[in-house]
Amino acid sequence: AGGAAHVPEETVGRVHDAIVLRYGLSPREREVLYYLGRGYNHGYVAEKLYISENTVRTHVRNIYRKLGINKREELLHLIDEE
Repeated sequence: AGGAAHVPEETVGRVHDAIVLRYGLSPREREVLYYLGRGYNHGYVAEKLYISENTVRTHVRNIYRKLGINKREELLHLIDEE
């Protein structure tokens, strides 16, 4: 299940922490963001976090709203810029 394996884990964590602080994401939104940023789908995120796919979708909608984006490509671009 492809992800940003070539990026050191500590770098991934710092980038996500910066986004979480800048945009005021909740702790659960941070967890969802972590998996989304690594390229995982909603089903995988739901399984890893022990929540339903509908709950993942709700978190994704909230994350996108807070970040002012509309799709995964914009999210990945934002993460790359950070």
